[in-house]
Amino acid sequence: MESPESYGLPGIKTQPVGDRKGGVVWHTQGSGKSLSMVFYTGKIVLALDNPTILVITDRNDLDDQLFDTFAASKQLLRQEPTQAENREQLKELLKVASGGVVFTTIQKFQPDEGS
Repeated sequence: MESPESYGLPGIKTQPVGDRKGGVVWHTQGSGKSLSMVFYTGKIVLALDNPTILVITDRNDLDDQLFDTFAASKQLLRQEPTQAENREQLKELLKVASGGVVFTTIQKFQPDEGS
């Protein structure tokens, strides 16, 4: 098996053990990403103590597609995913200490106009 560094993850070995932070990026078209993401999320939910999973996309149609796939898999995820409709709702969904599968688009992270 190749090292994480060979996949463009320099410095991963210096990440503090136990900091419980992580991330995954998929970027290959037509590779079964949606279902792979569901299965991976299902494993994370089992392995960690009630993690908050945030799925960020760059398009509304992709956000809808992934949300629908995850919603159809709520038994595997052991919870019902939520789709943030606006920035205020996203803030509320992320105020929890932990838990939940939240879908949003990257545009909701843009600063307010005038900021």
